[in-house]
Amino acid sequence: MASVISFPQREVRVIGLISVAHFLSHFCMTALVPFYTVISSELGVSWTNLSWGIVAYVICTGILQTPMGFLVDRIGGRRVLIGGLTLLAVGIGSIGFVTEYWHFIALMALAGVGNSVFHPADYSIISVAVEEKRLGKAFSCHTFGGSSGMVAGPLIMAIALNYEIPWRTAIGAIGVVGIAMALMFLVFGGTVGEGGAAKRRGAAPARIADVAPHPVDVFILYLRLRRERGHRAFFCPGAGPDVQYSGGWRRRGADGLSGQCARLCSPGRFCRRLDKTP
Repeated sequence: MASVISFPQREVRVIGLISVAHFLSHFCMTALVPFYTVISSELGVSWTNLSWGIVAYVICTGILQTPMGFLVDRIGGRRVLIGGLTLLAVGIGSIGFVTEYWHFIALMALAGVGNSVFHPADYSIISVAVEEKRLGKAFSCHTFGGSSGMVAGPLIMAIALNYEIPWRTAIGAIGVVGIAMALMFLVFGGTVGEGGAAKRRGAAPARIADVAPHPVDVFILYLRLRRERGHRAFFCPGAGPDVQYSGGWRRRGADGLSGQCARLCSPGRFCRRLDKTP
């Protein structure tokens, strides 16, 4: 952390803003899960049917990430990121007003479209705004922001549920926060920059031999694969509350935590090896 604080002030602001935006992206992926029992009751559908909302979200995110990358290269990362934040906030926040099941699916798909901009825009902005020798740490902070959001989503919403805050109010508040975040990028646009408009030149390409797998990296890969078991279990609300909160689910979550730690460590090892490339 001390090494990040020692970054130039502008780089710290850019990394902070982008990491908070990434936090919100992952927060929205998991924030609805604690309210699924209430939502399914009000909409008159099962947990399995509600899970199609997450399916719509991740499909839209996955399909559109590559086109969004081309759009970032054409018009710049900041504009794309502001648009995506706005769509994500409107999509998630509007779920607080749904009265029909198909409204829920459509808004989750809209939120997925907004979510598709984050990785292309974020990495483009960071790679231009941060000095190349500090990119590894900057990308790690970005990843940590997203992972923290995934953990914080169900935790914060569970606290809201515990204090009997209406689910529509809690979800609407997420939309308000997202709009506020988009406004922050408008206000601090000069600090963030456009990302895709600038290009880095002169960097020597890495050779495969210089980054060949190390035994420690193979072990980290194993931990990451274990993490995916917990990750898939987390995104299975269709299994219902009895399975969702069983001991097996918690055990998979522990597996996921160990893999998550590996996920945050492995890029740093990889980047350090790239730094030694002639």
